Amino acid sequence: MNIRAAAYTQIHKYTEAIRDCLKSVEIDPGYSKAYSRLGLAYYAQGNYRDAIDKGFKKGGCNTNSWILRDANCHTIY
Repeated sequence: MNIRAAAYTQIHKYTEAIRDCLKSVEIDPGYSKAYSRLGLAYYAQGNYRDAIDKGFKKGGCNTNSWILRDANCHTIY
């Protein structure tokens, strides 16, 4: 499923990628690559908070130096 999620991301089918990533981490909660791909898919949709909280952080990415802004230039992290 996670490889399919990567393929969905490449063709900009982010909803499908998110679905597959969520299923992957349901099966294996320690699968960091699925969390990273989940973060990427959320980020591509403009859902920056979920990208960080549900994806990148759980995937082990260091987000301490990140400053992300939403479309209205509000700091979200």
